[in-house]
Amino acid sequence: SCAEFPSQFPVDDAPTDYDPFLPWIHDAFPTADGRFVQFVAQNKRRCQSGREMGVIKAHMQPQASLFQHVPIKRVKAGGDADGEGDGDGEVRYRLSSHDDADPDGIEARFICRFHSTLDEDGDGDGDGDAPPYEETLGHHNFDYDHHTFRKAYKSTFTEDGFDNHMIWSSQLLFRCPVPDRWIETVRSGRTVPPGEDYPTLFVDVVPVRTPPRYGHPAEFLPPRYREETASFAKRSRDQGKAFELFDPTMEWGTEHVLPRVEDSGRWANVPVCRPSLMTYAESLEGGPYAGGGDDDDDDEGKGNDGGADADGEGEEDAKAPSS
Repeated sequence: SCAEFPSQFPVDDAPTDYDPFLPWIHDAFPTADGRFVQFVAQNKRRCQSGREMGVIKAHMQPQASLFQHVPIKRVKAGGDADGEGDGDGEVRYRLSSHDDADPDGIEARFICRFHSTLDEDGDGDGDGDAPPYEETLGHHNFDYDHHTFRKAYKSTFTEDGFDNHMIWSSQLLFRCPVPDRWIETVRSGRTVPPGEDYPTLFVDVVPVRTPPRYGHPAEFLPPRYREETASFAKRSRDQGKAFELFDPTMEWGTEHVLPRVEDSGRWANVPVCRPSLMTYAESLEGGPYAGGGDDDDDDEGKGNDGGADADGEGEEDAKAPSS
């Protein structure tokens, strides 16, 4: 149910307690241009952070790693380290350096698998000519390590978990790029059929599992901050201070291929509902989405005013996202 969707994410006894690599998601919604699904999560390691909570904080350390990007390169199953070779065509993902990563994987953290219920290939035309799902690489809205670096802190997180005063690491913001073939469908709100409240498009969110980095926040900034990193390194050397860059090859090797999505702990079947401006059009009083639906197709646009079940009287019980 799109109308009740945010309230269906578990708050107490959340899957994050058992698998701390899962983000503690509170909300998810498409952007108005249909290009991303925006996620809003919280850092659950901050919930029990007193001096007597050492065991819990140690268990919840993966929550910190979710705030740090990792470079990803696509490889073919059965191929060699650079992705070439006689694989069976299955795409897998390998941890890499910034220079070796795919352009869209330089600052990744999540694998996002989109799939539809419309038909076998998910595009609704019934011809089965496209794969049943497509995957993109999710990334943060901004780089948390760079934010910490600009605030002149020595680390983004601490191993002991005494970092609650660094409030910018409380809320986890990340987004999944929508595959090209579904962008217009998401933008126009057609993921939810007119007069209904249940979507036809879903996304699975797979976190990339690596240990958190507790070094200086400048030790592994993305290439777009390379000049700042070089300047800080020189300044540190001139002042006689030790500063070492994070070495991904030393840490992960060159052939660290991630598990298949099917074998990975993940949030599954997160619904892709209408963009927020379209969902809450009745409150805009004449805004661009006030009529609801797609402005290019009057017939399909009718009834897209938040869903028939917005009052909670749907025909079936709401189903919460699974993990």
